[in-house]
Amino acid sequence: MFAKKRTVIILMLLPLLVLAACDGGFGGGGECNLADFVAPSNTSPAAGDIILEYEPMFVWAYSGDCEPPGGWQAEVTTYGGYDFGVTQTNTSSPAVVFTVFDMPLEPATQYEWRAAARTEAGELGPYSMSTSFWTGPICETAALNAPMQFTPDDGGIVDNEFPPMGWNYPDGCIPELTLLQLDTDPAFPGPNLVGGLGGPRIGQIPLAALDDCTQYHWRVRSENPDGVGPWSPVRSFYTDFLGGCPTPVLATCDTADLIAPANDFPTAGDVGVELEPLFDWHYPDDCTPEGYRIDVTTFGGYDFGETYSGGTGNPSTEWFVGEPLEPATQYEWRAAGINGTTLGPYSTSTSFWTGPICETASLMAPVQNGPANGSRVDNPFPPLSWSYPGECIPELTLLELDVDPAFPGPNLIAAGGLGAPRIGQIPADALLDCTEYHWRVRSENPDGAGPYSPTWSFITDFTGACSVGPAPSSAPMASAPQNLNCREGDSTAYEVTGFFLQGESAEIVGRNQQGDWIVIPKKTNGGNCWVSTGLVNLDPLVNLNELSVIIPPPLPEPTPTPTQLPVANPFAVTSVSVSVDDDNFAGSCPHRFTFAATIEVNGPGTVEYKWLRNDGATAPPQTLVFTSAGSQQVTSTWDLGASGQRYDDFWKQIEIIAPNSVLSNQAYFSLACK
Repeated sequence: MFAKKRTVIILMLLPLLVLAACDGGFGGGGECNLADFVAPSNTSPAAGDIILEYEPMFVWAYSGDCEPPGGWQAEVTTYGGYDFGVTQTNTSSPAVVFTVFDMPLEPATQYEWRAAARTEAGELGPYSMSTSFWTGPICETAALNAPMQFTPDDGGIVDNEFPPMGWNYPDGCIPELTLLQLDTDPAFPGPNLVGGLGGPRIGQIPLAALDDCTQYHWRVRSENPDGVGPWSPVRSFYTDFLGGCPTPVLATCDTADLIAPANDFPTAGDVGVELEPLFDWHYPDDCTPEGYRIDVTTFGGYDFGETYSGGTGNPSTEWFVGEPLEPATQYEWRAAGINGTTLGPYSTSTSFWTGPICETASLMAPVQNGPANGSRVDNPFPPLSWSYPGECIPELTLLELDVDPAFPGPNLIAAGGLGAPRIGQIPADALLDCTEYHWRVRSENPDGAGPYSPTWSFITDFTGACSVGPAPSSAPMASAPQNLNCREGDSTAYEVTGFFLQGESAEIVGRNQQGDWIVIPKKTNGGNCWVSTGLVNLDPLVNLNELSVIIPPPLPEPTPTPTQLPVANPFAVTSVSVSVDDDNFAGSCPHRFTFAATIEVNGPGTVEYKWLRNDGATAPPQTLVFTSAGSQQVTSTWDLGASGQRYDDFWKQIEIIAPNSVLSNQAYFSLACK
């Protein structure tokens, strides 16, 4: 089944449709009653079509002897039922046997549609046969991925002689063909117990009733006429129609033969996952491990992020974290089989976002992190990074990169820059040297978009020999002459939420009504950073009166605190410094950098601290106990690097949270990967 672009066909049909409307178009031409109605016949889209446009014309034919007095009702729904799917309904006049629905269809989605004649009172005659079709785009053959199976459960028991096998396509595109195999032998020697090769679909049942008390195996792959994608994992299920079959027992895998599980939920790129998800996976073999280990971490690495780890203690393939995840946060997870204390290979790490999803009307501009506006980069694939302000995430994000600040195109980001929410992306191809680039980003939902971030620029200078300079920036800028606190609002009564470090520059996004506090993007974890105007250096061109007025959040309610007697020399951190073991490494990657922080205090007590990184990642808070005045050292590592990449001016530092607020120096390093 090949894609059919219906636009030309419909344009050819239009004159005929208009002529039919002028001539009556129906045998006899008279009006008729409900009992006289017959079912229309769907013409376009036809069954199995792949439509490459999202606002197609729906056309039907009518063989009745008279004209329906109330015209027609047409319905299109996501595949699965008109009462259950997302359904649109249109009506048209008696002589018009076609319609275009108001809302565009979603890409890579299976739909079905039908039409019926109407009386003047709105009563409907028999519907046409429901016709299923798909919207494109069609996947490039080289980009075909394995479909994602979801039913029956791997290793599950079914009581249905015709169990449906269901799957999804993972990439926002669909193949032209799909091959499904079902067999009692996991090597699939045949015969195939299902129809096998056909058009794209999300499920299929066996050709004939299955045998009772039998184990079956199935797999599925995407195909195009010029090539095929990889197979999905092999899944199995056991038939037990009356509940009287012997319980199937899978053998325990040999420890040396453990393989990686396959993650089922959350799936890669899921957006809006609930805060207490049930993690689900399957083991693609005819044996099972004794149990499983599961890791869930904030995106960025299992050794550095806030990581939850646990085990099933048995062959169960489901697991809860045990406490709610953070909202509007990107996580990744993995699972591994375990026998005794020996761990098998991990599944592919799968990234997802927790909800809630932002209402379209409340979408805000993402906060850019880097490359800094006006900076120079020596990497032909510089990562562009940002974060989302607020406590929600968009369904989509558009990133634009261009040599022209008006962004006429082409967009230098893959797939036109539009994709799922993410906190960074690299260009599709290596950038040119000695060239100025401009970039911006915005949040989107299917029904609307938020505002763009400011337009930032950077210059590529791979060898340090470029003479090109940045174009003059019209963005209002501020710089920090010393380390400054970021606060939640325009007063020192608000809590400190971060830092504006000495030497840093940032674009001013607004001010308070009086103009004595300005707002800049907060680099770590997104949001606003409020800084006193009198403590920063303003660009000479900044006009405070032209800045947007931002209303700060309500002041926190003061809480009563007991009066305490003065204490001589209260416990405090008196100094903190950070160093890195190798500040300039060239060689094989990834490479591990080790950071050492020396914390000095004036007496006994407990210090709370956390590690910070230049990419915005923040480690969980940790504590260090001192029994007397003096110093102790803590360490942290960072595994970084990919073949052929350079990383310059990366850093780590420590933030002391308690007993007093102190920020260490930044330990810089550079990395050149071979």
